[in-house]
Amino acid sequence: MKKIKVLDCTCRDGGYYNSWNFKIDEINQYLFSCSKSGIDIVEIGFVFPPGKEYGIFAYSQKKLFSKLQIPKNLDICVMINAKDFYEKKNGHQIKKIFLNSKLSPFKIVRIAINFNEFNYGQKITKDLKQLGYKIGFNLMQSHNKKINEIAYVGKEITKWRTVDYLYFADSIGCMDPNYINYFCKTLKRYWKKDIGIHAHNNKSFALINTLEAINSGATMVDSTMLGMGRGAGNTCTENLLIELEKRKFNYKPKHLANTLPYFQLLKNKYNWGPNYYYHFSAANNIHPTYIQKILTSNKYSNDFIIKIIENLTQQKSDIFKEDYLNNQIYKIKDNKGNFEAKNYLKGKKILIVGSGDSGNIELKKVEEFIKKYKPTVISLNINPYIKNKYIDFYLSCFDFRVFFEISEILKKNKPVIIPLNRFKNNLKFNLKKEKIINYGLIVKEKSFKSYSNHCEIDKPLALTYALAFCKIANPKKISFAFIDGYKDDIKENKYLSQIISKFQKQMNSKINFVTKSILN
Repeated sequence: MKKIKVLDCTCRDGGYYNSWNFKIDEINQYLFSCSKSGIDIVEIGFVFPPGKEYGIFAYSQKKLFSKLQIPKNLDICVMINAKDFYEKKNGHQIKKIFLNSKLSPFKIVRIAINFNEFNYGQKITKDLKQLGYKIGFNLMQSHNKKINEIAYVGKEITKWRTVDYLYFADSIGCMDPNYINYFCKTLKRYWKKDIGIHAHNNKSFALINTLEAINSGATMVDSTMLGMGRGAGNTCTENLLIELEKRKFNYKPKHLANTLPYFQLLKNKYNWGPNYYYHFSAANNIHPTYIQKILTSNKYSNDFIIKIIENLTQQKSDIFKEDYLNNQIYKIKDNKGNFEAKNYLKGKKILIVGSGDSGNIELKKVEEFIKKYKPTVISLNINPYIKNKYIDFYLSCFDFRVFFEISEILKKNKPVIIPLNRFKNNLKFNLKKEKIINYGLIVKEKSFKSYSNHCEIDKPLALTYALAFCKIANPKKISFAFIDGYKDDIKENKYLSQIISKFQKQMNSKINFVTKSILN
């Protein structure tokens, strides 16, 4: 019987949900359980370059390992994204970040790189090999490849003599067992060392694809606890070990029982796993991170989500781009507006209200604030808490929210601040006779500028747009309510805090938070 190695990458792939903030005590229990169950390798996290705002498992440095209790029979590895290194202007940073393997608590480094860009990884593998590490090379976006493409990759990487484990990853989650068999058998003709698979569960095929890969010659298989991983998640470790034990491999899934409750709590919170949206996106070659971002925001209706997916199917969406969803999922022309906003709110007290969870607790407090101070109230999109009678303006700018909420907003019979020219002619026609304040919006990277009839901002977010409008409208004072920030999105909180800070400096005026906020 051929030897199979199971690599559990929960702390790495699962970190896409909790920003790599795992509890150390729970992870020590997890490591013990992995050891007892026979798991061969644990991927403890990423090694990102300094500068990103993530938890300790995103960096896998000395600080982390000083807190971990690693069983002696468990191999530890880490992963890097090739782009983090080959795109650096100052050349490769590998030897600046990684110690010699003899001094390192891990001996294996895996490199994640897109299939069509694999050649960029050659120098990285050489640098790591010189430091004494075993190298796993993970080919992302491996779907829909032809025999000649697979053959070429296998032949070229063989020539490098630096790679120990060659993985292919079902990044989109669209592979089926037939393709798995075809890929493995083709690659085996040209690559003679270990072949590994990293499966995603968008179509509920992760486990069956992993088992088919083993049947087809793969000797390295990835999995995660309860399938915790980007998008719909991965092959479930506990289910994989059960199947391997049945096939007489030396794994003991019963020893995972003590660690699974922790990951169940995380699953209850983040709700990963296959569903209709992930399946639909996989069938249309849409990167699952788009769907994950939409679903975890908890902002959008089912119709809204379907509209997003439909638009993504009309674009090349198999590679996730951070600003693609927020900025323009489909092409809309940016335009200046025709409303002259300069000094429009001069001398007024403004209250900007969002839809954060604090509204469930502090609604009465905000209503009393409105009655006492009588501010002009601007609602960011539809507000689930504040009664319409208290709202003076509605404001909306994000493409899909406008499409799906504008009819409801118009029923409120209040003025609407909106970059009208960004939207299609039929929507513009429907809004002609309504109370529209057509303040334009131009998306421009790293910009936060306000002009009389439009603004330049780097993301079409309602709060950013509202602050840009207020900057030119020149109110006396601004307060926030129900603008809580994001519980689990450090990066977005940092962005919004920077925007608020810029506004305060440029206006020489401090924003008052009426309700609790991470951004305060």
